[in-house]
Formats: sequence, structure tokens, C-alpha cells
Amino acid sequence: MTVHFQPDLPVGGADVITALARDGVYRSQFETGVSNGGLTAFRGGDRWRWESRLFGRFYDDRRAADRPKYGSLNHLSDAYGGSPRFGSAHLRLAAHVAERTTFAVPDSVFDPSHFGTADRFALLEMLERYPFDDVLDRYVEAHVHGPIDLRRDVEAIVLDPSYRGTGVERAAGELGCAVEWHPGYGVALEVLARFGRQVGPTP
Repeated sequence: MTVHFQPDLPVGGADVITALARDGVYRSQFETGVSNGGLTAFRGGDRWRWESRLFGRFYDDRRAADRPKYGSLNHLSDAYGGSPRFGSAHLRLAAHVAERTTFAVPDSVFDPSHFGTADRFALLEMLERYPFDDVLDRYVEAHVHGPIDLRRDVEAIVLDPSYRGTGVERAAGELGCAVEWHPGYGVALEVLARFGRQVGPTP
């Protein structure tokens, strides 16, 4: 399983990767107030309502720190992680974390009706049949219940190579897990030129 984030996003007077190194745990949007998705993690907000529905109101009155942390099942062993739209970096979680994880297809933003656990899992067929409009939505959502401790629950942090030699790499070295790199992203100049012709000049 992978948990995606943007390492240099500002949070609490620092950036995400520095806060991770300082705290030793991965925190949910309810605690940090930052996300690469919608910022709706407050009572009555979309994220709060989705969790109320998904988990039978179990978390409605719980502390922010008690709420589930979101990731995805990287069933294809993709170097970029299971759901790269949510950040260029990801934590690769240890196998034992699956014992306290629930899964859904599609993402909770789409009001899923197909769910599973590590020992009752039949979601990959659902994933193939679901009519996604965007290929980046094609993943199994994972909800980790309980804390994600970086030293106990994380095998590695996987970073974009653009962060080599930066403060992000230095902070990653303080997390207590292995530091790895995915291949990075690139785009051909002809693609940019074609995109520019489609959009047209900026007024």
C-alpha cells in the first residue's frame, strides 16, 4: 500500500516532509489542514460526511488523530505508487498495516458501494469494470485505521528525483525508513507545443 503526499507543501510553519521527520507519524487532513485533494476535512464537510457514511458514523465524534489515513493499494507495483495524483512522493507501507486497513472501489468521493479487507478482498474485478472517466481515478482506495508510525509501519519513502540534493532529501533521511526514488516525470517538447496550440494564446 502507498500513501501519497507533496513533501514541500507548507504546514504548521514548516513543510510536510519536515513535519513528518519531526513528529514521526503520518497525519490525516483532519490534523494538518492540507491535502492534494479537496480541503473538506471538518465537521459537516465532504470528507467528514464520506467517512460518516463509509464507517457507520464510528468516527463522527472521534479526535482528529483517531481518524483513518488515506492511501491506495499499489497492486500493479507501480514505481510511482498506487495513486500518484495525490502527490509526487509516497510512503510504502509495511505488509502488517493491511491487517487494520479497509478498501473501497472507487474513491470515497464517488460514494463507493464495494468494500473489502485484507482477508475479504474481491475489489480488483470491480476496479476493472468501473467506468472511470479519468485514468488517474483507477485505484483501490485504502483507509488505514490507527496511527502510521514511520519507523514501525513504513518500509520506504519514495521521492521524485527532482528533490535530489535538496532539503527534502535531507529531511527524508531523518524519517527512520529507507529513502528511494521513482523514475520522475517528463514531457516531450512537441507535446507542449501541441498543447499550446490547442489552448491558444493567453489574453
